Amino acid sequence: MNEISAKELYKLYYDTIAKCCTFNLNSYSDDELFYNLFEEFDIGVHSFFHDMSLARLSKSSLIDDVALNLSKKIREKWLSLSGSICDKTITAEQIKTDIAWQELFSLCDQLKSRLDGLK
Repeated sequence: MNEISAKELYKLYYDTIAKCCTFNLNSYSDDELFYNLFEEFDIGVHSFFHDMSLARLSKSSLIDDVALNLSKKIREKWLSLSGSICDKTITAEQIKTDIAWQELFSLCDQLKSRLDGLK
């Protein structure tokens, strides 16, 4: 299997963060919210926010140290949040209003703004 290029990795990484930004979340239906968070974002965070992927993006100068640190915080926050709801039912309203989820969305907004500024 061939390894994807650093630029393709960056595109997938960027697309992942776009799934969890406040602007996009507020425009999603409940079904879209759950799909984008628990399918698309979850897979992306596990793959493209993994330490090896982040190191590759950093080494390729596609992200700076600020973006790298925000990415690590986002991954950590996501793993904590998603792990805490495995056996619970959560509503879209709870996701949109709970302070812990708001912290995740704020980190995602900060990272997306940072990435947009680096382009």
